Amino acid sequence: MAQTWLLPLAGSSLLSDSEDDISDAGEALRTLHSGLTEPTSKVAYMLWADTTAGVLKIRNAANSAWITVGTLASTNLGLLALSGGTMTGNIAFGSSQKCTGLAAGSGTGDSVRYEQAILASGVNAHSADQSFGGFKATNLGTPTASGDAATKGYVDGIGGVATTFNGRLQRDSATSASLQRYNGDVVRINGESLAIGAPGIGIATSNTLLTSTGADAGGSMGVSTLYYIYVSNSQASYAPSSIKASATAPSSYLGAKYLGTSGNAAHWRFVGWIRTNAGSNIVDTETQRFVVNYHNRRATGLFSAPGYVDDNADTTWGVTSSTYVQVNGGTGSKIEFLWNGEDAVTYTGTVGARGNSGLTPATVYFGVGEDSTTQPKLANAASLVATYKGSISVSRTYTPTAGEYHYLEMLACDGGGNDANADLDLSRLGAAADPVATFIAAVIMA
Repeated sequence: MAQTWLLPLAGSSLLSDSEDDISDAGEALRTLHSGLTEPTSKVAYMLWADTTAGVLKIRNAANSAWITVGTLASTNLGLLALSGGTMTGNIAFGSSQKCTGLAAGSGTGDSVRYEQAILASGVNAHSADQSFGGFKATNLGTPTASGDAATKGYVDGIGGVATTFNGRLQRDSATSASLQRYNGDVVRINGESLAIGAPGIGIATSNTLLTSTGADAGGSMGVSTLYYIYVSNSQASYAPSSIKASATAPSSYLGAKYLGTSGNAAHWRFVGWIRTNAGSNIVDTETQRFVVNYHNRRATGLFSAPGYVDDNADTTWGVTSSTYVQVNGGTGSKIEFLWNGEDAVTYTGTVGARGNSGLTPATVYFGVGEDSTTQPKLANAASLVATYKGSISVSRTYTPTAGEYHYLEMLACDGGGNDANADLDLSRLGAAADPVATFIAAVIMA
């Protein structure tokens, strides 16, 4: 192909003498100076169809080099049309350049918009469940929050001890209690181990209370009030590594019971219950079991013998009511306890009975009220004459239906018949002390 561009200057020769030069120049222009080698006469912005490389080139502005435009044998010189096409190589964007105006990706191979991408910076969150396709999420950090993922090593490290609770709540005085070691000294709280020191972790009735979110509620324990006791780990934002009382019942979380399932409340693990008495004191006696553990429960007894007097003489109480009333006028006839919400309660009640001095037949009815001072759940009766001395008993194992505070009340009546007597205790008859004739006893898990 012609590559010569040699036109005569005006007036320098006859037209007939320049016909070949003009023809060559026109052919060079028409064929884009195509040839195996570059044109000898080069100017800025001239085109050259380089048939050796098979590409179209354009001379740069400085007339110092060729710039490749595209491939001669390809449609659109191999350039991507505005209407779209298929790339056969990579596109390199400058460090500050963007590809903008993308439609949202919706299929395999589609590009995605910024807001669709899960970025290394953590800016965008998943908006639906994410499958890893059988692959792993690796190089995770140590979890610190309740919603954090955990590595296999971390989980293996805690293994079966995620719910470990080596402690028991106990009463120390009328105004204090403590969490003491029990079969170890570790309490696991939301992935962290809290060690119980030798003195235990104490709580006083004068301490401030805990809100439902694990914050300071102010105030202190009131009268005849049920409290839920919690212990915190070192991550609690208020009162870390301590025990506090709260009016908020626990929730199930991480296979255990916690103040709450998120935030600071998830750093307070449930310990048990304390109910104050009418004097705002902490009590744990045979008649009032008001300190109860949720963990490491033990069989704990209750007992009351109403009207008992150790004086080497019979102590009696007149059964004169036609309807059920509290034995001994309600003095010593009740035992109270906190139920752990799971275990059954077993009780036995017995009343000593004797006939009346008027030698008239009489009947004594005896029962135990479950959270009632007038209605026995179970009852029994005995027909008496003046010389009769004996006992009437009832026993039962039951599971309270709801609530933590419960009581058992001894009840008796004569059924509207002749009056009778109840023996509260009997004379010693050589024993070291008066034997008990009327009592109520129970066993709970505390």
